[in-house]
Amino acid sequence: MNKIKTHIKLFSAVAAVSLALIASPVQAKSVDGYYISAKGGVNWMTDQTVNTGNAGVYDTDFDAGYTLTAALGYDYTSNWRGEIEASILDNDVESHASGNTEDAGSDGSVTTIAIMANAIYDFENSSDFVPYIGAGIGFARVEFKDYSSADSGDILDDEANAFAYQAFAGMAYEFHEDWALTLDYKYFATDKPDVKTTLGSNDTDIDNENHSVNFGLRYTF
Repeated sequence: MNKIKTHIKLFSAVAAVSLALIASPVQAKSVDGYYISAKGGVNWMTDQTVNTGNAGVYDTDFDAGYTLTAALGYDYTSNWRGEIEASILDNDVESHASGNTEDAGSDGSVTTIAIMANAIYDFENSSDFVPYIGAGIGFARVEFKDYSSADSGDILDDEANAFAYQAFAGMAYEFHEDWALTLDYKYFATDKPDVKTTLGSNDTDIDNENHSVNFGLRYTF
């Protein structure tokens, strides 16, 4: 409970700062102002361990999936941006393995929906290519859907809320005063969501770590 309260306080503080940055413009530059952005990319989810108690431990691998992101923010003269971001990450299960044996007919997927407060630093220079780095925290809803196999039957089908955090780095190509194309790498993770397995009816927590490459478009008003 104390950990949850700490996360809530931390998120509230960062969200308040981000909203304050968005709501309080400073002196102008050629590309400052409110902006919206949209991104899409490929998401790779790290392997998971699903502990079903007496029914055994399963190692789960994933196929490459997708991620979609939309954000509203403010771009400053001081190289900083603040934004509120909504994102979805989705990956299908490639295989479940119990011990060294991979189950036949493995199935399932993981979907994460997150709301994040981000702070971003732009390395402004004389060219149209602007590197940037950023980090954010927030909350996510993680859905572990229809984990199953022909060998083991139903393994897991549950969902939970979790504290989320991320870091990213990329490059923007400012091809117009108001428009920019972006390409970045992002690491996204949550605290381990607490779920109950279908197989074995066991209370457990599961890793949720992701790596993605994203291509996007940003428009500054």
